Amino acid sequence: MKTLISMAIIGLVADTVLSAVTVANPAYVGTFENLQYVEGVDKNDWHYVTITYNAASKSYTWSNQAGVSWSLYPTSKSGELRVGQDCPYYSTGHTIANFTADGVYGPWDEFYSRKVGNPLLCGDFENHKYDVKGKNDWHYVHIDYDESTQKYTWSNRAGVKWSMYQTNVFNKLRVGEDSTYYEGGYKEATFNDKGIVGPFGEFYDKES
Repeated sequence: MKTLISMAIIGLVADTVLSAVTVANPAYVGTFENLQYVEGVDKNDWHYVTITYNAASKSYTWSNQAGVSWSLYPTSKSGELRVGQDCPYYSTGHTIANFTADGVYGPWDEFYSRKVGNPLLCGDFENHKYDVKGKNDWHYVHIDYDESTQKYTWSNRAGVKWSMYQTNVFNKLRVGEDSTYYEGGYKEATFNDKGIVGPFGEFYDKES
Protein backbone atom coordinates (compact mmCIF):
# COMPACT_ATOMS: atom_id res chain seq x y z
CA MET A 1 0.00 0.00 0.00
CA LYS A 2 2.80 2.41 0.98
CA THR A 3 4.58 1.59 -2.25
CA LEU A 4 1.47 2.42 -4.30
CA ILE A 5 1.01 5.71 -2.44
CA SER A 6 4.66 6.58 -2.93
CA MET A 7 4.42 5.80 -6.64
CA ALA A 8 1.30 7.95 -6.91
CA ILE A 9 3.05 10.87 -5.20
CA ILE A 10 6.10 10.50 -7.45
CA GLY A 11 3.81 10.47 -10.47
CA LEU A 12 2.00 13.58 -9.29
CA VAL A 13 5.28 15.40 -8.70
CA ALA A 14 6.56 14.34 -12.11
CA ASP A 15 3.40 15.60 -13.79
CA THR A 16 3.67 18.88 -11.91
CA VAL A 17 7.30 19.36 -12.93
CA LEU A 18 6.54 18.44 -16.52
CA SER A 19 3.64 20.89 -16.58
CA ALA A 20 5.87 23.62 -15.17
CA VAL A 21 8.55 23.25 -17.83
CA THR A 22 6.15 22.97 -20.75
CA VAL A 23 4.52 26.32 -20.08
CA ALA A 24 6.24 29.54 -21.11
CA ASN A 25 7.30 31.93 -18.38
CA PRO A 26 5.57 35.19 -19.40
CA ALA A 27 8.48 37.20 -18.01
CA TYR A 28 10.76 35.83 -20.74
CA VAL A 29 8.62 36.25 -23.85
CA GLY A 30 7.66 39.40 -25.74
CA THR A 31 9.20 42.16 -27.83
CA PHE A 32 12.34 44.03 -26.80
CA GLU A 33 14.41 46.93 -28.11
CA ASN A 34 18.00 48.04 -27.55
CA LEU A 35 17.65 51.73 -26.71
CA GLN A 36 21.39 52.33 -26.57
CA TYR A 37 21.45 53.19 -30.27
CA VAL A 38 19.83 56.09 -32.13
CA GLU A 39 17.30 55.55 -34.91
CA GLY A 40 18.71 56.71 -38.24
CA VAL A 41 22.23 56.96 -36.85
CA ASP A 42 23.63 53.67 -35.60
CA LYS A 43 20.51 51.60 -34.91
CA ASN A 44 19.77 48.53 -37.03
CA ASP A 45 17.52 45.47 -37.23
CA TRP A 46 19.67 43.56 -34.73
CA HIS A 47 18.40 45.91 -32.03
CA TYR A 48 14.75 44.84 -32.36
CA VAL A 49 14.09 41.44 -30.79
CA THR A 50 11.24 39.03 -30.17
CA ILE A 51 11.54 36.14 -27.71
CA THR A 52 9.12 33.24 -28.17
CA TYR A 53 8.60 29.89 -26.47
CA ASN A 54 8.75 26.48 -28.16
CA ALA A 55 6.66 23.95 -26.22
CA ALA A 56 8.01 20.98 -28.17
CA SER A 57 11.65 21.68 -27.31
CA LYS A 58 10.88 23.40 -23.98
CA SER A 59 13.15 26.24 -25.06
CA TYR A 60 12.93 29.88 -26.06
CA THR A 61 14.06 31.56 -29.28
CA TRP A 62 15.67 34.99 -29.58
CA SER A 63 14.87 36.43 -33.03
CA ASN A 64 15.85 39.84 -34.35
CA GLN A 65 14.47 41.79 -37.29
CA ALA A 66 17.62 41.01 -39.28
CA GLY A 67 16.41 37.40 -39.47
CA VAL A 68 19.00 36.00 -37.07
CA SER A 69 17.81 33.75 -34.25
CA TRP A 70 19.20 31.47 -31.57
CA SER A 71 18.04 29.23 -28.75
CA LEU A 72 17.63 30.02 -25.06
CA TYR A 73 17.13 27.37 -22.40
CA PRO A 74 15.73 27.49 -18.84
CA THR A 75 18.15 27.03 -15.97
CA SER A 76 17.63 26.30 -12.29
CA LYS A 77 18.10 29.99 -11.55
CA SER A 78 15.18 32.39 -11.77
CA GLY A 79 15.75 35.33 -14.08
CA GLU A 80 18.21 33.76 -16.48
CA LEU A 81 18.21 31.66 -19.62
CA ARG A 82 21.16 29.70 -21.01
CA VAL A 83 22.21 30.82 -24.47
CA GLY A 84 22.45 28.05 -27.07
CA GLN A 85 25.61 27.36 -29.04
CA ASP A 86 23.70 28.34 -32.20
CA CYS A 87 24.08 31.96 -31.09
CA PRO A 88 26.67 33.85 -33.20
CA TYR A 89 27.93 35.48 -30.00
CA TYR A 90 28.30 32.29 -27.98
CA SER A 91 32.00 31.90 -28.76
CA THR A 92 32.66 35.49 -27.61
CA GLY A 93 31.19 34.88 -24.17
CA HIS A 94 27.44 35.45 -24.47
CA THR A 95 26.34 32.27 -22.72
CA ILE A 96 23.69 33.56 -20.30
CA ALA A 97 20.79 35.96 -20.88
CA ASN A 98 19.95 37.73 -17.63
CA PHE A 99 16.52 39.28 -17.17
CA THR A 100 15.43 42.19 -14.99
CA ALA A 101 11.91 43.37 -14.27
CA ASP A 102 11.88 45.34 -17.52
CA GLY A 103 14.11 43.61 -20.03
CA VAL A 104 17.03 41.35 -20.82
CA TYR A 105 20.79 41.65 -21.28
CA GLY A 106 21.83 40.51 -24.73
CA PRO A 107 25.20 40.23 -26.53
CA TRP A 108 27.98 42.53 -25.26
CA ASP A 109 25.89 42.92 -22.10
CA GLU A 110 23.70 45.49 -23.85
CA PHE A 111 20.24 45.94 -22.38
CA TYR A 112 17.09 45.27 -24.38
CA SER A 113 14.05 47.00 -22.88
CA ARG A 114 10.69 45.30 -22.96
CA LYS A 115 8.39 47.17 -25.34
CA VAL A 116 5.44 46.79 -22.97
CA GLY A 117 5.40 46.28 -19.24
CA ASN A 118 6.30 42.96 -17.69
CA PRO A 119 3.13 40.81 -17.98
CA LEU A 120 3.70 39.52 -14.46
CA LEU A 121 3.30 43.08 -13.18
CA CYS A 122 0.68 44.71 -15.38
CA GLY A 123 -2.94 44.10 -14.52
CA ASP A 124 -5.30 43.86 -11.55
CA PHE A 125 -4.30 42.66 -8.09
CA GLU A 126 -6.19 42.00 -4.87
CA ASN A 127 -5.19 41.61 -1.23
CA HIS A 128 -7.19 38.64 0.07
CA LYS A 129 -5.97 38.95 3.66
CA TYR A 130 -9.05 41.02 4.48
CA ASP A 131 -11.69 39.03 2.60
CA VAL A 132 -13.52 38.15 5.82
CA LYS A 133 -13.15 41.48 7.59
CA GLY A 134 -11.60 44.88 7.05
CA LYS A 135 -11.50 44.98 3.24
CA ASN A 136 -11.48 48.39 1.59
CA ASP A 137 -10.54 50.15 -1.64
CA TRP A 138 -6.83 50.11 -0.75
CA HIS A 139 -6.85 46.35 -1.24
CA TYR A 140 -7.81 46.51 -4.92
CA VAL A 141 -4.89 47.56 -7.10
CA HIS A 142 -4.14 48.12 -10.76
CA ILE A 143 -0.56 48.30 -12.06
CA ASP A 144 0.24 49.71 -15.48
CA TYR A 145 3.40 50.59 -17.38
CA ASP A 146 4.38 53.81 -19.17
CA GLU A 147 6.85 53.02 -21.94
CA SER A 148 7.87 56.67 -22.36
CA THR A 149 9.02 57.00 -18.73
CA GLN A 150 9.81 53.29 -18.25
CA LYS A 151 8.02 53.20 -14.93
CA TYR A 152 5.14 51.30 -13.39
CA THR A 153 2.29 52.93 -11.48
CA TRP A 154 0.52 51.31 -8.54
CA SER A 155 -3.05 52.64 -8.32
CA ASN A 156 -5.69 51.54 -5.83
CA ARG A 157 -9.45 52.07 -5.88
CA ALA A 158 -9.10 54.73 -3.18
CA GLY A 159 -7.40 56.90 -5.80
CA VAL A 160 -3.93 56.67 -4.26
CA LYS A 161 -1.03 55.90 -6.58
CA TRP A 162 2.75 55.78 -6.64
CA SER A 163 5.62 55.00 -8.98
CA MET A 164 7.75 51.86 -9.20
CA TYR A 165 10.94 51.41 -11.19
CA GLN A 166 12.93 48.49 -12.56
CA THR A 167 16.04 47.23 -10.79
CA ASN A 168 18.81 44.86 -11.82
CA VAL A 169 17.11 42.13 -9.80
CA PHE A 170 14.75 39.98 -11.83
CA ASN A 171 11.82 39.99 -9.40
CA LYS A 172 12.13 43.36 -7.64
CA LEU A 173 10.96 46.89 -8.35
CA ARG A 174 12.14 50.02 -6.58
CA VAL A 175 9.26 51.88 -4.96
CA GLY A 176 9.19 55.61 -5.70
CA GLU A 177 9.46 58.26 -3.01
CA ASP A 178 5.94 59.38 -3.96
CA SER A 179 4.61 56.26 -2.22
CA THR A 180 2.54 56.88 0.89
CA TYR A 181 4.53 54.14 2.60
CA TYR A 182 8.03 55.04 1.43
CA GLU A 183 9.06 56.77 4.64
CA GLY A 184 7.77 53.80 6.60
CA GLY A 185 10.22 51.47 4.88
CA TYR A 186 8.33 50.24 1.82
CA LYS A 187 11.12 50.83 -0.71
CA GLU A 188 11.03 47.72 -2.87
CA ALA A 189 8.32 45.46 -4.23
CA THR A 190 9.06 41.78 -4.82
CA PHE A 191 6.90 39.88 -7.28
CA ASN A 192 6.41 36.43 -8.80
CA ASP A 193 3.98 34.74 -11.17
CA LYS A 194 1.29 34.76 -8.46
CA GLY A 195 1.37 38.43 -7.53
CA ILE A 196 3.29 41.19 -5.77
CA VAL A 197 4.22 42.13 -2.21
CA GLY A 198 2.74 45.46 -1.18
CA PRO A 199 3.04 47.67 1.92
CA PHE A 200 3.53 45.93 5.28
CA GLY A 201 4.65 42.80 3.44
CA GLU A 202 1.09 41.95 2.45
CA PHE A 203 0.65 39.92 -0.73
CA TYR A 204 -1.56 41.04 -3.60
CA ASP A 205 -2.72 38.18 -5.84
CA LYS A 206 -2.75 38.78 -9.59
CA GLU A 207 -6.35 38.62 -10.73
CA SER A 208 -5.92 39.48 -14.41
